[in-house]
Amino acid sequence: MIFMGIMLAFTMNAVFRRILRSGHLTFQNRADLHAEILALRHELAVLQRNAPRRLRPTRAAIVFGGSC
Repeated sequence: MIFMGIMLAFTMNAVFRRILRSGHLTFQNRADLHAEILALRHELAVLQRNAPRRLRPTRAAIVFGGSC
């Protein structure tokens, strides 16, 4: 009976440690994802800032369907 109690305590302890570890990994992964999103947003802002501006079509180009 004592052996059964020890085994049960050991198993519960192992399960509890796995739950805590998985929670920590989830939090760590979320933090990594947030850092990656922040870096990608910064990169996108830099690329948009350095991109050449689009030319707006003139009225003549709109009317005649070409670039005048």
